[in-house]
Amino acid sequence: MEVFSFKSTNIEITANTAADMANCWRRFRARVGDKAETYCDYRSTLPARLNSHCRITATR
Repeated sequence: MEVFSFKSTNIEITANTAADMANCWRRFRARVGDKAETYCDYRSTLPARLNSHCRITATR
């Protein structure tokens, strides 16, 4: 299952896992509470698209 992907004009990064992401997301959310959706900071100097399994999508 895809965890996240980062796609730009000249680069593409994809992370995959065999783990049940729904269960991982529930456990993570239980640990960090309401801050789960803003826990990580994403920055890029490239115009790109970041897609994550937790349905949070950012365009920079």
